[in-house]
Amino acid sequence: ELNGPIQSRTDVDYLVGLLRGPLSHVRSRDAVDFLVKVQTEAFWCGEDAPHVDMAAIGRLTSEHQNAYAVKRIRASALRAIGESGTEYAIEVLATGEDIELQGSLLEGAFRDAVRRHLGIWTYPEMYGWEMPEETLAQIQEIYSKYGKTYEPVTPPEGYERLSPPHF
Repeated sequence: ELNGPIQSRTDVDYLVGLLRGPLSHVRSRDAVDFLVKVQTEAFWCGEDAPHVDMAAIGRLTSEHQNAYAVKRIRASALRAIGESGTEYAIEVLATGEDIELQGSLLEGAFRDAVRRHLGIWTYPEMYGWEMPEETLAQIQEIYSKYGKTYEPVTPPEGYERLSPPHF
């Protein structure tokens, strides 16, 4: 349990674990709304946010460490929205409404939300396995609903996995 300010990377890891672990698996609208709030800068400037008081490490000032901690927690909240896989999470991520973290973070969270919604917990394409046509059609249907185009996941050239996917 975290009592007091966020003072170490262990504290940050603990909060990230709560966001991406149990909270992302609650799969409720309230949990998604809370995660949306946590990923905003306004939350971290408000009274509801935990106080961040990281120590300086070497040439990294306390302010730098504080900013890194908040940035990591905010990004984890966005990832947790995607990991919930709820229809509401898909809608929030597709519209980007109230989502401050944009670009590849938002795209990845949306991709994860769609996959989790369909019960896909990994990226079989990264192992050279093809996505079943029925599943691919479901993914494309969700993307299409929000005016998005699905880009199949492909491993980078020279990418090699040593273990099989865990479904």
